[in-house]
Amino acid sequence: QWKSSLGLDAKFAYGFIGTVEMIYGKDINPVYARNVNLVDPQPLNVTGYPDNRMIYPASRYINAPTTDAPIVMDNAKKGGDYFSTSFQLAKPFGNHWDMSVAYTYSHAKNYGDQAGDQIFNLWSIPPTNTGNPNSPSLSYTSNIVPHSVVGGLTYKNEWIKGLKTGMTLFYQGSSQGRFSYIYSSDFNRDNQNNDLIYVPKDRSEISFASLTVGGVTYNEEQQKDILFAFIEKDKYLSSRKGKYAERNGAVAPWRHQFDFRFSQELYAGKIGERRHGLELYFDIFNVGNLINSKWGTYTLNNNNFLTPTNTSSLTAGGATRPLFRLNTINNAPMAEPQRINTSISSTYYMQFGLRYSFN
Repeated sequence: QWKSSLGLDAKFAYGFIGTVEMIYGKDINPVYARNVNLVDPQPLNVTGYPDNRMIYPASRYINAPTTDAPIVMDNAKKGGDYFSTSFQLAKPFGNHWDMSVAYTYSHAKNYGDQAGDQIFNLWSIPPTNTGNPNSPSLSYTSNIVPHSVVGGLTYKNEWIKGLKTGMTLFYQGSSQGRFSYIYSSDFNRDNQNNDLIYVPKDRSEISFASLTVGGVTYNEEQQKDILFAFIEKDKYLSSRKGKYAERNGAVAPWRHQFDFRFSQELYAGKIGERRHGLELYFDIFNVGNLINSKWGTYTLNNNNFLTPTNTSSLTAGGATRPLFRLNTINNAPMAEPQRINTSISSTYYMQFGLRYSFN
């Protein structure tokens, strides 16, 4: 692997300090994994159906019955890469105020991530849109945040003689990472649930089986209405009509969070040969959400909103079209690309504390 980095600091007029940092990495001989016990898949190639990805026969193993082992490692001819650049501007005002703001852009592609230290996972986890997991493609990694902004504004004073009072407002905003749109069950019959969806360009390119949920039955046309409304609400999906979704091609919405800290020294002085200090602090995390319940919320992505229902009936070169059902949430069809995470990530919270220091 090749890695290079470059950094530059510069002072500007009025006491501003600028910093630029760049990092570039290149995989020279990237690793991917193959299941050597799988037969070669064949193109689906159903007349009038646009998704022509590879699909495995019902008897997919060379030596059956067996598990999905053995898995072997190979080196790909084309390597992935990583690039990150950060820009920071800081200003110490010298009259109680300090401020800084920084922006980071990151880009990376590889043959698979989230595999941990298991070679089987390097084969089974990375989503694929080719239908052939033994021929992985270079695509985005989920291990980076494409865009991020952080900033801080601090005020300090001695309203009580000899004891510092401080207030800091900290901001962090970023797109909430990359993710993949996949079917919620095994589509290509390789015994793994990691198949990227084909995004239909119009209603003729997808067929639905009947869906009953919450005591209501949704027919094919009703599910198509919900699906295409879902696609139009999502910037990435609407840009991929008539195409496959990419592995980690979708970028989650931005989230903005402000945190506030108040601190007050209660004691600062020498005891014996050491300097001692006692400070009270009060933090409000996600303070914007305290002001407005719609601010600072964290969203989850409904990335597996379609379930194939008749994969066992599909035959390469056959006449049977895939049938789907919309997935459900809260006892209704999934109709929104994102939903609010109702955990502490989407709420404000506070903490108090005392800090004792000596040196």
